[in-house]
Amino acid sequence: MRSKKPFSADKPTFVIFITLLLALAIVPTQAQARKFKVLHTFHGAPADGAIPDSELLLDPAGNIYGTTDVGGRTTGTCPQGGCGTAFKMDKAGKMTWLYRFSAPKSNNAEAGLLRDKAGHLYGTTVLGGDTKCYSSGCGTVFRLDSTGKKETVLHKFTGTPDGSMPTAPLIEDAAGNLYGTTYSGGTSGYGTVFKLDTAGTETILHSFAGPPGGGGDGALAYEGLTRDSAGNLYGVTAGGGASGKGVVYKLDTAGSETLLYSFRGGSDGAEPNSVLVPDTAGNLYGTTDRGGNGQCGGTGCGTVFELTPQSGGTWTESILYVFCSRSNCADGEFPQG
Repeated sequence: MRSKKPFSADKPTFVIFITLLLALAIVPTQAQARKFKVLHTFHGAPADGAIPDSELLLDPAGNIYGTTDVGGRTTGTCPQGGCGTAFKMDKAGKMTWLYRFSAPKSNNAEAGLLRDKAGHLYGTTVLGGDTKCYSSGCGTVFRLDSTGKKETVLHKFTGTPDGSMPTAPLIEDAAGNLYGTTYSGGTSGYGTVFKLDTAGTETILHSFAGPPGGGGDGALAYEGLTRDSAGNLYGVTAGGGASGKGVVYKLDTAGSETLLYSFRGGSDGAEPNSVLVPDTAGNLYGTTDRGGNGQCGGTGCGTVFELTPQSGGTWTESILYVFCSRSNCADGEFPQG
């Protein structure tokens, strides 16, 4: 199963980087050179953040937003490595620490941020909030105001049947409702898909049942959701399914689940762990952390896959690439996210 990220660290040093193309308005050719530039080096608590695991967000002005798992505050009940941060970086690379999370209110922002039209930032923390699940909390959904300095906790997860430990970014519909997943909790303890309306009221759209008693349902929804124009939600779970190797699922607007594909763990991949990307034809693309070949200790080194809808409502999987296909795994292994 996908390794969980640590909740504390002793002054680790990590970097954010961005690839700058010489001609941004033109699709680069092989002949065009690319430049690499380090915009910020993280140094950890208390002044800086550490372990920036999340995807970055870009606003129309070119500012970059993100979170760090740890770093920031070490006071109160925060661990030695800190409770995590939210940051903003301008185009010149100047870093502004928008918010430093503090336990027990909210702690460990593992996912990236969502920004609305008014400039408010939304996200999740894996810990903090209600302590019905763990002494360090079950996780939260939060909002930062347009300055990034004021936090409002919109929802505190409570475990069963609510869900706990949200590890994925949120998405938003046209009405301002938020959608996301939790890695654990729910009716059976295998995670949930949830909706928060603009008043902060939560609706559990689906509670994963897992195998074997769950009939082959998914389990452990580390990753977030993709929403189509009709309002259907698509996602993956790292576990569960007919073989216990993960699934791709769809939830319609009524919350009814359809399992689109159940991974077998061999050449078709295992443990999908990315937000799905759709194309205009309705195909879905993603990655698996394992499977594909017999390398990497026999578990496989991961794949890039495509799911194609067929007549009658079925879906067909195609493997587009198998990692560690080159000598000494020069092409990479274990793609995550």
